[in-house]
Amino acid sequence: MNSAVWRPCLARLPDWINPLCLDLPGYGEQGDARADTLEQYADYVAGTMTGPSVLVGWSLGGLVSLAVALRHPGKVLGLVQVATSPKFVQAEDWRAAIDGEVFDQFAVSLEKDIGKTIKRFLALQVRATDTSMRTLRELQRSIDERGLPASDALFAGLKILSDTDLREGLQALACPVTWVLGDKDMLVPVGLADVLRTRLPGADIRIAAGAGHAPFLSDP
Repeated sequence: MNSAVWRPCLARLPDWINPLCLDLPGYGEQGDARADTLEQYADYVAGTMTGPSVLVGWSLGGLVSLAVALRHPGKVLGLVQVATSPKFVQAEDWRAAIDGEVFDQFAVSLEKDIGKTIKRFLALQVRATDTSMRTLRELQRSIDERGLPASDALFAGLKILSDTDLREGLQALACPVTWVLGDKDMLVPVGLADVLRTRLPGADIRIAAGAGHAPFLSDP
């Protein structure tokens, strides 16, 4: 996705908030830029921040914002983590996640047909939710407005989601954290909330009822 997806939320912000929406390298207006690792994404975002800010990140963007807070703590006043996880893929000691084969299947599908794979991914984000069609239209609108991301960026994003484990970094966070989850999210299970309450006891954890992977669209 690209930063146009945040427009419905921006319209609801009070005037005293000055939002800066970023496209990650390879996406939206930064389609010609290149980054291959989480560290490169995080350093790119940190380089755009003119001063300490509250950083909001969704899904892959949540991993990036978490990495920014860990690598550049002086730039982050607070984190709002939306439908994201410090580790997206299941492990024996980490069940509040999805099977890694999901990302493998998406990678295989991307090789064959990017457009069809993205449509399948969008459908997964809203499956079984209370506002699926409206949310799906908003997701598709932002893609239509700024075009599909570069294929290199998609493969890099899948690899980051598959390989990243920032669980140990949670205890090192030096800023307040709000974590927003949808209780019908097919990509970040709502059971993550219980794990976060243990690992981040000071965090403000919100659960959006009836929401999937894009609660900021279904419940702005």
